[in-house]
Amino acid sequence: MKKEMKKYSMTEKERQAYVHIRRGYCHTRADIARHLNVSRPTASIIVEKLIALHAVCETGLCKPKRGKAPINIEAEADFQYSIGLDLGYSRSLVGVLLDGKNRIIQKACVEYNNTSLDSIHDKSLEIIEQFTRTYDVCGIGISLTGIVNSRASKVVSSVNPIFDTYPIHDLFEQWTSLPVCVSNRSRTEAFSEYIGGAANLEKNFLLCSLGESIDAAFFFNDTQFIGPNRAAGAIHHIRLKDGRTLGEALGTDVIPNYTEDELVDICADGLSQLTNIVDLRDVVLSGRFTDFGNDFLRKLNAALSGIWKYNIVFSNFGKLSAARGSAMTIAEYFLAQNVAK
Repeated sequence: MKKEMKKYSMTEKERQAYVHIRRGYCHTRADIARHLNVSRPTASIIVEKLIALHAVCETGLCKPKRGKAPINIEAEADFQYSIGLDLGYSRSLVGVLLDGKNRIIQKACVEYNNTSLDSIHDKSLEIIEQFTRTYDVCGIGISLTGIVNSRASKVVSSVNPIFDTYPIHDLFEQWTSLPVCVSNRSRTEAFSEYIGGAANLEKNFLLCSLGESIDAAFFFNDTQFIGPNRAAGAIHHIRLKDGRTLGEALGTDVIPNYTEDELVDICADGLSQLTNIVDLRDVVLSGRFTDFGNDFLRKLNAALSGIWKYNIVFSNFGKLSAARGSAMTIAEYFLAQNVAK
């Protein structure tokens, strides 16, 4: 196994500035000063430190709104690499290698059995070893289906008995000797689509993910809503007009029996109940929703156009979205763990 990426020390303000630049919130020193509530000279000192660390670089002049053109600042691609694994599919293990610009530079998809710990071990290490032959990584982010205490990287409950029985976080740290964080799959998908994806920094949006079950994640005012029990987004129990729950209606065993129009009616029913209680701008559909095709998406938008004026889109990163969000999560976690005291 390749050694862990070297550690580097940042102050808390430097870490915040780097994350803001990498996420795309900030592009200039003036942006840093405004977002971090510091003076322009302090923002310049912070940026110079990040440049010295090769965390960010200057890439030319921005188009000025008025006055002198500011210097554009971007994250350096080779400052930090991270791995994301999506354990949410029952037959396919998806992995990505991410660079410092949040770009997927390698990807892998292998057949496995996510109800077998041996299969999870063997196939995960196969992907990790493939990625770390060339790159040192800061850690591994894991997404899975279930209620997850992301602060402790602990699975609270899951439909998969493996995740309920075994300490996935601890096992992966033992297997790889790398930092690991475990997150809810829908939330990592939402994070991925929020940064450079279909939501594209939209402050208020809903992501619905269809896998072994259906789950959701909510962004309100640039922040993911998790809930006191970390169960926000467990929408499978929503009751449809025909009496079934949304989880029952969209089960993997029954979906093949529907016509496209029947699928549209079911999804429109479920989504309308969600959007009636929250004020959102966009709805992103990910996971197996993308298998339904563009005609399904067009019909779903049409079916709901008289009820609300939200924009329903498919995720940009498709089946790689959760893995990408997991890799982004561990990258930011790694920085937070190495803040200078």
